Amino acid sequence: MKFRVQSCRRSVVSLTVALLSAACDWSLFGEPSAIRPSAEEQTVSCRIVGISDGDTLTCLTEQKRQIKVRLHGIDAPEKAQAYGQKAKQHLSDLVYGKTVMLDVTDTDRYGRTVAVVFSGSLNVNRQMVKDGYAWAYRRYGSTYEADETVAKSARKGLWWDTNPIDPAEFRQNERK
Repeated sequence: MKFRVQSCRRSVVSLTVALLSAACDWSLFGEPSAIRPSAEEQTVSCRIVGISDGDTLTCLTEQKRQIKVRLHGIDAPEKAQAYGQKAKQHLSDLVYGKTVMLDVTDTDRYGRTVAVVFSGSLNVNRQMVKDGYAWAYRRYGSTYEADETVAKSARKGLWWDTNPIDPAEFRQNERK
């Protein structure tokens, strides 16, 4: 009986230490370090294993590390918004299951890695804008504005609508 109690105590102590370690990592850094690229990893190779929406995906590195990625410089329609599901499907068609290169630029306030995604020589972020499934995100520069103008003129994707709603405006209206 004494052995069983000591064994149980060790298990409880081990579990407590593990949980506290994980909690400290989460509270200090916003997310577990296992899913954040380190500062020196400005370029990361990974395979796309999930698509959340038209500007967010999940990839898996060779070390089996999962990274949540927000595409830099673009803003795709929300899932509940017109063209939201089409944008998600288009991103999936471009990259799902493929090995890509991430050109890491930042980490956003939600702990996602912000990056330009390349599938071979294709700049996926730019392609989403060119094909009319995302807006050029002007808040952090105007990298893809010319591509957006061309997509608008050709009435591609969401630009087929006469008055598409910018995702930022859509999110703001949803909060009201």
